[in-house]
Amino acid sequence: MTNDSKTTDAANDETPRVCPCCDEPLREDKTEHCTICRGSMCADCGEECVNCGYVYCPSHLAECDDCPNHVCYDCAAYCTDCGDILCEGCRTVCDSCDEYVCADCRYSCENCGDILCGECVRWSDQDDCAYCAGCLSESKAPAYSPERQRIMDSHEHMFTVGLEIEINGGHDHDKLKNHPLIAGYCTDGSLYHRDGLEYQTDILFTTDFDAINALVESIHCYGDEPERAGGHMHVRRTRRQTPSRWYWALKGLSDRQARNLNMRHTYYNRWCELRHGDYSGKDTAVNDTHADTIELRTFARWDDTTATRLAVALEWAHHMWRYFESHELYQLKTADIMREAPTPRHEPRPQCVSPPAERRTDMCVIITADRGAMPTISQLIQMSETNPDGAGIAWHDKDGLHRYRNPDNRQTLAVILANWDKFAASPFLLHFRLATHGAVKTENTHPFRYRLSNGETGYIAHNGIAHRYTHGRYKSDSRNAILAWQTGQADLTDGTQGKFAKIDQDGRIEWLQGAEPIQGENQTTITVSNTVWDDYGYDLDGYDLDGYDINDIWDEAYQTGYDDGQEELLNGAVPDWTPHHR
Repeated sequence: MTNDSKTTDAANDETPRVCPCCDEPLREDKTEHCTICRGSMCADCGEECVNCGYVYCPSHLAECDDCPNHVCYDCAAYCTDCGDILCEGCRTVCDSCDEYVCADCRYSCENCGDILCGECVRWSDQDDCAYCAGCLSESKAPAYSPERQRIMDSHEHMFTVGLEIEINGGHDHDKLKNHPLIAGYCTDGSLYHRDGLEYQTDILFTTDFDAINALVESIHCYGDEPERAGGHMHVRRTRRQTPSRWYWALKGLSDRQARNLNMRHTYYNRWCELRHGDYSGKDTAVNDTHADTIELRTFARWDDTTATRLAVALEWAHHMWRYFESHELYQLKTADIMREAPTPRHEPRPQCVSPPAERRTDMCVIITADRGAMPTISQLIQMSETNPDGAGIAWHDKDGLHRYRNPDNRQTLAVILANWDKFAASPFLLHFRLATHGAVKTENTHPFRYRLSNGETGYIAHNGIAHRYTHGRYKSDSRNAILAWQTGQADLTDGTQGKFAKIDQDGRIEWLQGAEPIQGENQTTITVSNTVWDDYGYDLDGYDLDGYDINDIWDEAYQTGYDDGQEELLNGAVPDWTPHHR
Protein backbone atom coordinates (compact mmCIF):
# COMPACT_ATOMS: atom_id res chain seq x y z
CA MET A 1 0.00 0.00 0.00
CA THR A 2 1.42 3.41 -0.96
CA ASN A 3 1.82 6.38 1.32
CA ASP A 4 -0.91 8.23 -0.69
CA SER A 5 -3.45 5.48 -0.07
CA LYS A 6 -2.65 5.45 3.65
CA THR A 7 -3.26 9.20 3.79
CA THR A 8 -6.61 8.79 2.04
CA ASP A 9 -7.67 6.04 4.43
CA ALA A 10 -6.79 8.19 7.40
CA ALA A 11 -8.86 11.05 6.03
CA ASN A 12 -11.79 8.71 5.46
CA ASP A 13 -11.57 7.47 9.05
CA GLU A 14 -12.04 11.06 10.27
CA THR A 15 -15.20 11.61 8.22
CA PRO A 16 -18.45 10.83 10.12
CA ARG A 17 -20.05 7.70 8.73
CA VAL A 18 -23.62 8.96 9.31
CA CYS A 19 -25.26 12.35 8.93
CA PRO A 20 -25.75 13.84 12.43
CA CYS A 21 -29.03 15.39 11.28
CA CYS A 22 -30.86 12.40 9.80
CA ASP A 23 -28.61 9.42 10.78
CA GLU A 24 -28.40 8.35 7.13
CA PRO A 25 -25.02 7.04 5.85
CA LEU A 26 -22.78 9.71 4.39
CA ARG A 27 -21.53 9.42 0.83
CA GLU A 28 -18.35 11.22 -0.06
CA ASP A 29 -19.85 12.61 -3.27
CA LYS A 30 -22.97 13.92 -1.47
CA THR A 31 -21.50 15.45 1.67
CA GLU A 32 -21.94 19.13 2.59
CA HIS A 33 -20.14 21.15 5.24
CA CYS A 34 -21.78 23.86 7.35
CA THR A 35 -20.26 27.27 6.67
CA ILE A 36 -20.24 28.08 10.41
CA CYS A 37 -19.32 24.91 12.31
CA ARG A 38 -17.79 22.98 9.36
CA GLY A 39 -19.72 19.90 10.45
CA SER A 40 -20.45 17.29 7.81
CA MET A 41 -23.95 16.34 6.73
CA CYS A 42 -25.73 14.81 3.80
CA ALA A 43 -26.79 16.96 0.86
CA ASP A 44 -30.46 16.61 1.83
CA CYS A 45 -29.90 18.12 5.29
CA GLY A 46 -27.60 20.92 4.20
CA GLU A 47 -29.58 23.94 3.05
CA GLU A 48 -28.59 27.21 1.42
CA CYS A 49 -29.36 30.58 2.96
CA VAL A 50 -31.81 32.31 0.61
CA ASN A 51 -29.83 35.54 0.98
CA CYS A 52 -26.12 34.67 0.79
CA GLY A 53 -26.33 31.23 -0.84
CA TYR A 54 -23.93 29.51 1.59
CA VAL A 55 -24.75 26.05 2.97
CA TYR A 56 -25.58 25.63 6.66
CA CYS A 57 -26.68 22.88 9.02
CA PRO A 58 -30.19 23.18 10.52
CA SER A 59 -28.90 24.60 13.82
CA HIS A 60 -27.40 27.61 12.03
CA LEU A 61 -30.46 28.44 9.90
CA ALA A 62 -33.73 30.13 10.82
CA GLU A 63 -37.07 30.06 8.98
CA CYS A 64 -38.45 33.38 7.81
CA ASP A 65 -41.68 34.11 9.71
CA ASP A 66 -43.34 35.54 6.62
CA CYS A 67 -42.46 32.83 4.07
CA PRO A 68 -41.07 29.26 3.97
CA ASN A 69 -37.51 30.36 3.07
CA HIS A 70 -34.51 29.74 5.36
CA VAL A 71 -31.91 32.35 6.19
CA CYS A 72 -28.65 32.25 8.16
CA TYR A 73 -28.38 34.30 11.31
CA ASP A 74 -25.84 36.65 9.72
CA CYS A 75 -28.31 37.54 6.96
CA ALA A 76 -31.51 37.46 9.02
CA ALA A 77 -33.30 40.73 9.73
CA TYR A 78 -35.63 41.22 12.67
CA CYS A 79 -38.85 43.22 12.69
CA THR A 80 -38.35 46.15 15.03
CA ASP A 81 -41.96 45.91 16.23
CA CYS A 82 -42.70 42.19 16.77
CA GLY A 83 -39.25 40.58 16.49
CA ASP A 84 -40.16 38.24 13.62
CA ILE A 85 -37.27 36.82 11.60
CA LEU A 86 -37.28 38.08 8.01
CA CYS A 87 -35.44 37.11 4.84
CA GLU A 88 -34.33 39.67 2.30
CA GLY A 89 -37.47 39.23 0.20
CA CYS A 90 -39.89 39.80 3.10
CA ARG A 91 -38.30 42.70 4.93
CA THR A 92 -38.90 46.34 4.27
CA VAL A 93 -37.15 49.33 5.76
CA CYS A 94 -38.91 52.10 7.66
CA ASP A 95 -38.30 55.30 5.72
CA SER A 96 -38.06 57.32 8.95
CA CYS A 97 -35.67 55.27 11.13
CA ASP A 98 -34.15 52.70 8.71
CA GLU A 99 -35.21 49.79 10.94
CA TYR A 100 -36.59 46.59 9.41
CA VAL A 101 -40.33 45.93 9.64
CA CYS A 102 -42.49 42.95 8.60
CA ALA A 103 -45.61 43.09 6.43
CA ASP A 104 -47.96 42.73 9.42
CA CYS A 105 -46.42 45.60 11.39
CA ARG A 106 -45.64 48.14 8.70
CA TYR A 107 -47.73 51.16 7.83
CA SER A 108 -47.80 53.49 4.85
CA CYS A 109 -48.12 57.27 5.12
CA GLU A 110 -51.54 58.23 3.77
CA ASN A 111 -50.06 61.30 2.08
CA CYS A 112 -46.55 60.55 0.78
CA GLY A 113 -46.57 56.73 0.84
CA ASP A 114 -43.46 56.30 3.03
CA ILE A 115 -43.12 52.95 4.81
CA LEU A 116 -43.32 53.33 8.60
CA CYS A 117 -42.74 51.11 11.63
CA GLY A 118 -44.91 51.21 14.74
CA GLU A 119 -42.61 53.69 16.49
CA CYS A 120 -42.49 56.17 13.62
CA VAL A 121 -46.14 56.14 12.51
CA ARG A 122 -48.27 59.09 13.56
CA TRP A 123 -52.05 58.93 13.74
CA SER A 124 -54.44 61.77 13.08
CA ASP A 125 -56.96 62.31 15.84
CA GLN A 126 -60.07 61.05 14.09
CA ASP A 127 -59.55 59.83 10.51
CA ASP A 128 -57.72 56.63 11.57
CA CYS A 129 -55.08 57.11 8.87
CA ALA A 130 -51.34 56.66 9.28
CA TYR A 131 -48.94 59.52 8.52
CA CYS A 132 -45.25 60.19 8.79
CA ALA A 133 -44.21 62.99 11.14
CA GLY A 134 -43.59 65.42 8.28
CA CYS A 135 -46.99 65.04 6.64
CA LEU A 136 -49.01 65.09 9.84
CA SER A 137 -47.56 68.46 10.84
CA GLU A 138 -49.11 70.02 7.70
CA SER A 139 -52.56 68.63 8.36
CA LYS A 140 -55.52 69.08 10.63
CA ALA A 141 -57.33 65.82 11.26
CA PRO A 142 -61.07 66.08 10.62
CA ALA A 143 -62.85 67.13 13.83
CA TYR A 144 -66.42 66.04 13.18
CA SER A 145 -69.17 67.72 15.13
CA PRO A 146 -70.25 65.56 18.11
CA GLU A 147 -73.79 66.87 17.74
CA ARG A 148 -73.93 65.90 14.06
CA GLN A 149 -72.48 62.51 14.93
CA ARG A 150 -75.11 62.05 17.66
CA ILE A 151 -77.96 62.94 15.31
CA MET A 152 -76.67 60.55 12.64
CA ASP A 153 -76.15 57.70 15.11
CA SER A 154 -79.65 58.11 16.54
CA HIS A 155 -81.33 57.74 13.12
CA GLU A 156 -80.45 54.54 11.36
CA HIS A 157 -81.95 55.47 7.99
CA MET A 158 -80.82 59.09 7.76
CA PHE A 159 -78.89 60.00 4.62
CA THR A 160 -75.57 61.71 5.33
CA VAL A 161 -72.75 62.60 3.00
CA GLY A 162 -69.29 64.13 3.08
CA LEU A 163 -67.13 65.79 0.44
CA GLU A 164 -63.41 65.90 -0.19
CA ILE A 165 -62.67 69.23 -1.87
CA GLU A 166 -59.25 69.23 -3.53
CA ILE A 167 -57.81 72.52 -4.79
CA ASN A 168 -54.68 72.40 -6.95
CA GLY A 169 -53.55 76.01 -6.80
CA GLY A 170 -53.69 79.23 -4.84
CA HIS A 171 -56.96 80.03 -3.07
CA ASP A 172 -58.36 81.61 0.08
CA HIS A 173 -57.02 79.18 2.67
CA ASP A 174 -58.42 81.00 5.68
CA LYS A 175 -61.97 81.05 4.36
CA LEU A 176 -62.06 77.29 3.95
CA LYS A 177 -60.06 76.39 7.06
CA ASN A 178 -62.38 78.47 9.25
CA HIS A 179 -65.68 77.56 7.60
CA PRO A 180 -68.09 75.74 9.96
CA LEU A 181 -68.73 72.96 7.42
CA ILE A 182 -65.01 72.17 7.01
CA ALA A 183 -63.82 69.54 9.49
CA GLY A 184 -60.17 69.16 8.43
CA TYR A 185 -57.55 69.56 5.73
CA CYS A 186 -54.29 68.02 4.57
CA THR A 187 -51.78 67.92 1.74
CA ASP A 188 -52.30 65.42 -1.04
CA GLY A 189 -49.67 63.74 -3.19
CA SER A 190 -51.74 64.23 -6.36
CA LEU A 191 -51.77 68.03 -5.93
CA TYR A 192 -48.43 69.30 -7.21
CA HIS A 193 -49.07 73.02 -6.62
CA ARG A 194 -47.34 74.28 -3.47
CA ASP A 195 -50.55 75.94 -2.27
CA GLY A 196 -52.76 72.95 -3.05
CA LEU A 197 -54.74 71.39 -0.21
CA GLU A 198 -57.50 68.87 0.31
CA TYR A 199 -60.40 69.83 2.60
CA GLN A 200 -62.80 67.40 4.28
CA THR A 201 -66.30 68.53 5.15
CA ASP A 202 -68.16 67.76 8.33
CA ILE A 203 -71.06 65.27 8.27
CA LEU A 204 -73.60 66.84 5.92
CA PHE A 205 -77.39 66.48 6.05
CA THR A 206 -79.81 67.39 3.27
CA THR A 207 -80.46 70.65 5.15
CA ASP A 208 -76.80 71.59 4.50
CA PHE A 209 -77.05 71.34 0.71
CA ASP A 210 -77.60 75.08 0.18
CA ALA A 211 -74.75 76.04 2.50
CA ILE A 212 -72.22 73.68 0.93
CA ASN A 213 -73.26 74.89 -2.52
CA ALA A 214 -72.64 78.49 -1.45
CA LEU A 215 -69.19 77.57 -0.13
CA VAL A 216 -68.21 75.80 -3.36
CA GLU A 217 -69.45 78.77 -5.43
CA SER A 218 -67.04 81.01 -3.50
CA ILE A 219 -63.93 78.89 -4.24
CA HIS A 220 -61.70 80.31 -6.96
CA CYS A 221 -58.46 78.51 -7.82
CA TYR A 222 -55.38 80.31 -9.15
CA GLY A 223 -53.25 77.68 -10.85
CA ASP A 224 -52.13 76.19 -14.17
CA GLU A 225 -53.86 72.83 -13.81
CA PRO A 226 -56.85 73.07 -11.44
CA GLU A 227 -58.40 70.06 -13.19
CA ARG A 228 -55.85 67.76 -11.51
CA ALA A 229 -57.98 68.02 -8.35
CA GLY A 230 -60.92 65.78 -7.52
CA GLY A 231 -64.04 66.07 -5.40
CA HIS A 232 -64.72 62.67 -3.87
CA MET A 233 -68.09 62.05 -2.23
CA HIS A 234 -68.60 59.78 0.79
CA VAL A 235 -72.11 58.39 1.30
CA ARG A 236 -73.15 56.76 4.55
CA ARG A 237 -72.57 53.01 4.74
CA THR A 238 -75.37 50.72 5.91
CA ARG A 239 -76.04 47.03 5.40
CA ARG A 240 -77.96 47.77 2.20
CA GLN A 241 -75.41 50.19 0.76
CA THR A 242 -73.01 47.84 -1.04
CA PRO A 243 -70.21 48.87 -3.41
CA SER A 244 -71.62 46.70 -6.17
CA ARG A 245 -74.96 48.53 -6.05
CA TRP A 246 -73.16 51.84 -6.45
CA TYR A 247 -71.09 50.36 -9.28
CA TRP A 248 -74.26 49.56 -11.22
CA ALA A 249 -75.66 53.02 -10.44
CA LEU A 250 -72.62 54.61 -12.11
CA LYS A 251 -72.72 52.04 -14.91
CA GLY A 252 -76.31 53.09 -15.70
CA LEU A 253 -75.30 56.67 -16.55
CA SER A 254 -74.52 57.76 -20.08
CA ASP A 255 -71.49 59.96 -20.73
CA ARG A 256 -73.70 63.07 -20.98
CA GLN A 257 -75.55 62.26 -17.79
CA ALA A 258 -72.29 61.59 -15.93
CA ARG A 259 -70.77 64.89 -17.09
CA ASN A 260 -73.88 66.76 -15.96
CA LEU A 261 -73.24 65.35 -12.49
CA ASN A 262 -69.56 66.39 -12.65
CA MET A 263 -68.47 62.78 -12.94
CA ARG A 264 -65.44 61.81 -14.98
CA HIS A 265 -65.32 58.01 -15.05
CA THR A 266 -66.79 57.98 -18.58
CA TYR A 267 -64.08 60.14 -20.16
CA TYR A 268 -61.03 60.47 -17.86
CA ASN A 269 -60.69 57.54 -15.50
CA ARG A 270 -57.07 57.70 -14.37
CA TRP A 271 -58.21 58.17 -10.74
CA CYS A 272 -61.68 56.63 -11.03
CA GLU A 273 -61.80 53.57 -13.25
CA LEU A 274 -65.17 51.82 -13.10
CA ARG A 275 -64.21 48.22 -12.32
CA HIS A 276 -66.72 45.55 -11.35
CA GLY A 277 -65.64 43.70 -8.22
CA ASP A 278 -62.53 45.82 -7.59
CA TYR A 279 -63.52 48.36 -4.98
CA SER A 280 -60.23 49.20 -3.29
CA GLY A 281 -57.45 51.65 -3.98
CA LYS A 282 -57.13 55.24 -5.10
CA ASP A 283 -57.86 54.62 -8.78
CA THR A 284 -61.34 53.09 -8.57
CA ALA A 285 -64.63 54.91 -9.10
CA VAL A 286 -66.19 53.13 -6.11
CA ASN A 287 -63.98 52.69 -3.03
CA ASP A 288 -65.16 50.31 -0.30
CA THR A 289 -62.18 50.53 2.07
CA HIS A 290 -63.72 52.96 4.58
CA ALA A 291 -65.45 51.64 7.69
CA ASP A 292 -68.37 54.09 7.76
CA THR A 293 -68.77 55.31 4.17
CA ILE A 294 -68.67 54.24 0.54
CA GLU A 295 -66.48 56.63 -1.43
CA LEU A 296 -67.45 57.74 -4.93
CA ARG A 297 -64.16 58.88 -6.46
CA THR A 298 -65.61 59.71 -9.87
CA PHE A 299 -66.32 63.39 -9.19
CA ALA A 300 -64.14 66.13 -10.66
CA ARG A 301 -63.07 69.22 -8.70
CA TRP A 302 -65.54 71.36 -6.78
CA ASP A 303 -65.05 75.12 -7.21
CA ASP A 304 -66.74 78.11 -8.83
CA THR A 305 -66.49 76.50 -12.28
CA THR A 306 -68.43 73.35 -11.29
CA ALA A 307 -70.68 74.59 -8.47
CA THR A 308 -73.84 74.48 -10.62
CA ARG A 309 -73.49 70.69 -10.84
CA LEU A 310 -73.06 70.10 -7.11
CA ALA A 311 -76.74 70.48 -6.19
CA VAL A 312 -77.77 67.96 -8.86
CA ALA A 313 -74.99 65.55 -7.84
CA LEU A 314 -76.03 65.67 -4.18
CA GLU A 315 -79.66 65.08 -5.12
CA TRP A 316 -78.69 62.16 -7.34
CA ALA A 317 -76.64 60.56 -4.55
CA HIS A 318 -79.49 61.19 -2.09
CA HIS A 319 -82.03 59.57 -4.40
CA MET A 320 -79.92 56.48 -5.13
CA TRP A 321 -79.08 56.04 -1.45
CA ARG A 322 -82.80 56.10 -0.59
CA TYR A 323 -83.54 53.67 -3.43
CA PHE A 324 -80.99 51.17 -2.11
CA GLU A 325 -82.10 51.65 1.48
CA SER A 326 -85.69 50.77 0.57
CA HIS A 327 -84.72 47.44 -1.01
CA GLU A 328 -83.37 44.48 0.93
CA LEU A 329 -80.26 42.77 -0.42
CA TYR A 330 -80.94 40.33 -3.27
CA GLN A 331 -84.17 42.16 -4.18
CA LEU A 332 -82.61 44.33 -6.89
CA LYS A 333 -81.30 43.13 -10.22
CA THR A 334 -78.56 45.01 -12.01
CA ALA A 335 -81.05 46.06 -14.68
CA ASP A 336 -83.28 47.62 -11.98
CA ILE A 337 -80.43 49.76 -10.69
CA MET A 338 -79.26 50.82 -14.14
CA ARG A 339 -82.80 51.89 -15.06
CA GLU A 340 -83.15 53.93 -11.87
CA ALA A 341 -79.77 55.71 -12.05
CA PRO A 342 -80.52 58.10 -15.00
CA THR A 343 -83.86 59.24 -13.53
CA PRO A 344 -83.70 63.05 -13.19
CA ARG A 345 -84.15 64.24 -9.60
CA HIS A 346 -84.25 67.96 -8.90
CA GLU A 347 -86.84 68.49 -6.16
CA PRO A 348 -85.66 68.39 -2.54
CA ARG A 349 -87.00 65.52 -0.50
CA PRO A 350 -87.98 65.49 3.18
CA GLN A 351 -85.61 63.71 5.53
CA CYS A 352 -86.83 60.25 6.53
CA VAL A 353 -86.31 59.64 10.24
CA SER A 354 -86.71 56.25 11.87
CA PRO A 355 -86.42 55.18 15.53
CA PRO A 356 -82.89 54.69 16.86
CA ALA A 357 -81.38 51.34 15.93
CA GLU A 358 -80.70 48.78 18.60
CA ARG A 359 -76.97 48.64 19.13
CA ARG A 360 -75.20 45.45 18.15
CA THR A 361 -73.10 44.06 20.96
CA ASP A 362 -71.72 41.07 19.04
CA MET A 363 -69.26 42.61 16.58
CA CYS A 364 -67.79 40.18 14.00
CA VAL A 365 -68.17 36.41 13.97
CA ILE A 366 -65.66 33.58 14.45
CA ILE A 367 -66.20 30.13 12.92
CA THR A 368 -64.15 27.00 13.62
CA ALA A 369 -64.52 23.52 12.16
CA ASP A 370 -62.74 20.20 12.53
CA ARG A 371 -61.85 18.04 9.55
CA GLY A 372 -64.91 17.05 7.55
CA ALA A 373 -67.13 19.95 8.71
CA MET A 374 -68.07 23.07 6.75
CA PRO A 375 -70.63 25.88 7.04
CA THR A 376 -73.27 26.09 4.33
CA ILE A 377 -72.90 28.61 1.54
CA SER A 378 -75.97 30.36 2.88
CA GLN A 379 -74.31 30.75 6.29
CA LEU A 380 -71.15 32.15 4.70
CA ILE A 381 -73.16 34.76 2.80
CA GLN A 382 -75.11 35.74 5.91
CA MET A 383 -71.96 36.11 7.97
CA SER A 384 -70.21 38.11 5.26
CA GLU A 385 -73.11 40.49 4.59
CA THR A 386 -73.57 41.33 8.28
CA ASN A 387 -69.80 41.63 8.88
CA PRO A 388 -68.50 43.17 5.64
CA ASP A 389 -65.17 44.72 6.69
CA GLY A 390 -62.69 41.93 6.03
CA ALA A 391 -62.46 38.14 6.21
CA GLY A 392 -59.63 35.73 6.90
CA ILE A 393 -59.11 31.99 7.30
CA ALA A 394 -56.30 29.95 8.91
CA TRP A 395 -56.12 26.21 8.25
CA HIS A 396 -53.81 23.26 8.87
CA ASP A 397 -52.92 20.58 6.33
CA LYS A 398 -50.05 18.20 5.64
CA ASP A 399 -47.82 21.15 4.75
CA GLY A 400 -48.44 22.98 8.01
CA LEU A 401 -50.44 26.04 9.10
CA HIS A 402 -51.52 28.64 6.54
CA ARG A 403 -53.49 31.87 6.46
CA TYR A 404 -55.36 33.92 3.88
CA ARG A 405 -56.99 37.26 4.74
CA ASN A 406 -58.31 40.19 2.76
CA PRO A 407 -60.22 43.37 3.69
CA ASP A 408 -62.45 42.58 0.70
CA ASN A 409 -64.76 39.74 1.82
CA ARG A 410 -65.41 38.73 -1.80
CA GLN A 411 -61.83 37.64 -2.30
CA THR A 412 -61.74 35.48 0.82
CA LEU A 413 -65.08 33.88 -0.08
CA ALA A 414 -63.76 33.25 -3.59
CA VAL A 415 -60.73 31.41 -2.19
CA ILE A 416 -62.98 29.30 0.08
CA LEU A 417 -65.36 28.38 -2.74
CA ALA A 418 -62.57 27.62 -5.19
CA ASN A 419 -60.85 25.36 -2.64
CA TRP A 420 -63.89 23.93 -0.87
CA ASP A 421 -62.57 20.35 -0.64
CA LYS A 422 -59.21 21.52 0.71
CA PHE A 423 -60.84 23.39 3.59
CA ALA A 424 -63.36 20.61 4.23
CA ALA A 425 -60.42 18.24 4.81
CA SER A 426 -58.65 20.62 7.22
CA PRO A 427 -59.34 22.09 10.65
CA PHE A 428 -59.77 25.83 10.19
CA LEU A 429 -60.46 29.14 11.91
CA LEU A 430 -62.53 31.67 9.91
CA HIS A 431 -63.39 35.27 10.83
CA PHE A 432 -65.66 37.95 9.35
CA ARG A 433 -65.05 41.49 10.64
CA LEU A 434 -67.39 44.35 11.51
CA ALA A 435 -65.01 47.28 12.00
CA THR A 436 -65.36 49.33 15.20
CA HIS A 437 -61.76 50.33 15.96
CA GLY A 438 -59.18 50.55 13.20
CA ALA A 439 -59.46 51.06 9.46
CA VAL A 440 -60.66 48.43 6.99
CA LYS A 441 -57.31 47.13 5.75
CA THR A 442 -55.27 43.92 5.65
CA GLU A 443 -53.33 44.66 8.85
CA ASN A 444 -56.59 44.82 10.85
CA THR A 445 -58.14 41.73 9.27
CA HIS A 446 -58.30 38.62 11.49
CA PRO A 447 -56.91 36.10 12.28
CA PHE A 448 -53.67 37.50 13.72
CA ARG A 449 -50.38 35.69 14.22
CA TYR A 450 -49.36 34.98 17.81
CA ARG A 451 -46.34 33.49 19.60
CA LEU A 452 -46.39 32.45 23.27
CA SER A 453 -43.47 32.10 25.66
CA ASN A 454 -43.88 28.29 25.72
CA GLY A 455 -43.06 28.12 22.02
CA GLU A 456 -46.64 27.78 20.79
CA THR A 457 -47.43 29.72 17.61
CA GLY A 458 -50.52 30.06 15.49
CA TYR A 459 -53.38 32.41 14.61
CA ILE A 460 -56.08 33.93 16.83
CA ALA A 461 -59.35 35.80 16.10
CA HIS A 462 -61.54 38.09 18.23
CA ASN A 463 -65.29 38.73 18.39
CA GLY A 464 -66.54 41.77 20.31
CA ILE A 465 -64.87 44.90 21.63
CA ALA A 466 -61.86 44.73 23.96
CA HIS A 467 -62.87 47.87 25.87
CA ARG A 468 -59.75 47.77 28.03
CA TYR A 469 -57.53 47.91 24.96
CA THR A 470 -59.13 50.51 22.68
CA HIS A 471 -55.99 52.65 23.12
CA GLY A 472 -52.52 51.25 22.57
CA ARG A 473 -49.89 50.59 19.93
CA TYR A 474 -52.56 49.85 17.32
CA LYS A 475 -55.85 51.51 16.39
CA SER A 476 -57.38 48.02 16.53
CA ASP A 477 -58.55 47.01 20.02
CA SER A 478 -58.26 43.35 18.96
CA ARG A 479 -54.58 43.68 18.07
CA ASN A 480 -53.83 45.52 21.32
CA ALA A 481 -55.57 42.85 23.42
CA ILE A 482 -53.78 40.00 21.62
CA LEU A 483 -50.42 41.74 22.04
CA ALA A 484 -51.04 42.07 25.78
CA TRP A 485 -52.11 38.40 25.96
CA GLN A 486 -48.96 37.20 24.22
CA THR A 487 -46.78 38.99 26.75
CA GLY A 488 -48.71 37.69 29.75
CA GLN A 489 -50.38 41.02 30.54
CA ALA A 490 -53.97 40.04 29.70
CA ASP A 491 -56.38 37.21 30.48
CA LEU A 492 -58.66 36.61 27.51
CA THR A 493 -60.58 33.72 29.07
CA ASP A 494 -62.93 35.65 31.39
CA GLY A 495 -65.17 37.03 28.61
CA THR A 496 -64.86 40.68 29.63
CA GLN A 497 -62.90 41.57 26.48
CA GLY A 498 -64.97 39.55 24.03
CA LYS A 499 -64.61 36.06 22.61
CA PHE A 500 -61.41 34.53 21.24
CA ALA A 501 -60.52 31.35 19.35
CA LYS A 502 -57.13 30.15 18.11
CA ILE A 503 -55.52 27.46 15.97
CA ASP A 504 -51.93 26.45 16.74
CA GLN A 505 -49.04 25.19 14.61
CA ASP A 506 -50.28 21.57 14.94
CA GLY A 507 -53.85 22.39 13.86
CA ARG A 508 -55.35 22.26 17.37
CA ILE A 509 -58.35 24.57 17.78
CA GLU A 510 -59.07 26.13 21.16
CA TRP A 511 -61.79 28.57 22.21
CA LEU A 512 -60.63 30.85 25.01
CA GLN A 513 -64.24 31.90 25.54
CA GLY A 514 -67.58 31.94 23.75
CA ALA A 515 -68.00 28.70 21.76
CA GLU A 516 -71.50 27.95 20.36
CA PRO A 517 -71.93 24.75 18.29
CA ILE A 518 -74.43 24.88 15.39
CA GLN A 519 -75.28 22.68 12.42
CA GLY A 520 -73.36 23.29 9.21
CA GLU A 521 -73.27 21.63 5.80
CA ASN A 522 -74.54 18.04 5.57
CA GLN A 523 -75.51 18.07 9.26
CA THR A 524 -71.90 18.49 10.36
CA THR A 525 -71.15 20.57 13.45
CA ILE A 526 -69.33 23.87 13.28
CA THR A 527 -68.65 26.28 16.16
CA VAL A 528 -69.40 30.02 16.05
CA SER A 529 -68.97 32.94 18.44
CA ASN A 530 -72.52 34.25 17.90
CA THR A 531 -75.59 33.84 15.69
CA VAL A 532 -76.51 37.52 15.33
CA TRP A 533 -75.84 37.16 11.60
CA ASP A 534 -78.74 34.68 11.46
CA ASP A 535 -81.25 37.37 12.54
CA TYR A 536 -81.12 39.45 9.33
CA GLY A 537 -83.30 37.40 7.00
CA TYR A 538 -80.72 36.02 4.54
CA ASP A 539 -82.22 32.53 4.51
CA LEU A 540 -81.11 30.96 1.24
CA ASP A 541 -81.42 27.34 2.32
CA GLY A 542 -84.86 27.07 0.70
CA TYR A 543 -83.25 27.17 -2.74
CA ASP A 544 -82.56 23.95 -4.58
CA LEU A 545 -78.82 24.36 -5.10
CA ASP A 546 -78.34 21.08 -6.97
CA GLY A 547 -77.58 22.05 -10.55
CA TYR A 548 -78.18 25.71 -9.71
CA ASP A 549 -75.54 28.37 -10.21
CA ILE A 550 -75.01 29.79 -6.73
CA ASN A 551 -73.76 33.04 -8.26
CA ASP A 552 -77.31 33.76 -9.45
CA ILE A 553 -78.49 34.22 -5.86
CA TRP A 554 -75.41 36.09 -4.71
CA ASP A 555 -75.14 39.80 -4.52
CA GLU A 556 -73.63 40.68 -7.87
CA ALA A 557 -70.29 41.67 -6.34
CA TYR A 558 -69.50 38.09 -5.40
CA GLN A 559 -69.55 36.90 -9.00
CA THR A 560 -66.36 38.77 -9.82
CA GLY A 561 -64.75 37.66 -6.58
CA TYR A 562 -65.52 34.04 -7.38
CA ASP A 563 -64.12 34.38 -10.89
CA ASP A 564 -60.94 35.95 -9.52
CA GLY A 565 -60.56 33.10 -7.06
CA GLN A 566 -60.95 30.49 -9.79
CA GLU A 567 -58.37 32.29 -11.92
CA GLU A 568 -55.90 32.40 -9.02
CA LEU A 569 -56.44 28.69 -8.43
CA LEU A 570 -55.78 27.81 -12.07
CA ASN A 571 -52.62 29.91 -12.06
CA GLY A 572 -51.33 27.95 -9.07
CA ALA A 573 -51.88 29.06 -5.47
CA VAL A 574 -48.96 29.27 -3.04
CA PRO A 575 -49.12 28.48 0.71
CA ASP A 576 -48.63 32.13 1.74
CA TRP A 577 -51.81 33.53 0.19
CA THR A 578 -52.17 36.74 2.15
CA PRO A 579 -51.72 39.76 -0.20
CA HIS A 580 -48.92 42.06 0.86
CA HIS A 581 -49.78 45.74 0.39
CA ARG A 582 -47.26 48.55 0.48
